[in-house]
Amino acid sequence: MDDRTEYEKLITVFFQVVDSKRGMKLSENDKWLFDAETLAVKLFYHLASMLHLSFGTYLPKFDDRKHNFFDHASINVLARVAFETYFTFFFIYCDGDCGVEERRFRHLLWKLSAPVDRQEFNVVSETGLQKLAFEKKIIEKMLAELQSNK
Repeated sequence: MDDRTEYEKLITVFFQVVDSKRGMKLSENDKWLFDAETLAVKLFYHLASMLHLSFGTYLPKFDDRKHNFFDHASINVLARVAFETYFTFFFIYCDGDCGVEERRFRHLLWKLSAPVDRQEFNVVSETGLQKLAFEKKIIEKMLAELQSNK
């Protein structure tokens, strides 16, 4: 079996695992687990895109062979993002060295990171300023939740 066939089989199994959890009902206490599906689907998309690019890229408007190429750089970028997504998924949801409460804490920190980063944006539009003000309230609520998890 060649590497590509083995890779196809592995991502097919991965897709089946991810898809088996689709639409699963979660209790209010377990809503934080919803993002596990989001990260798993994102990882699947990255892996599938890498497979697609491995067949080469052909530009149909050009008839010469110079425009049929293997895009190493794009596959490298996707591989890096796939690793980052996997590491995030593992760190939040799978790390057996910590308990559920610590994983919930990690999830909350991860969710908090994006709106905190956006607070540093230089926004000038009224819509952007409103969005930042709205997110600031969300940040305050999340920080309060983090404080209560001591």
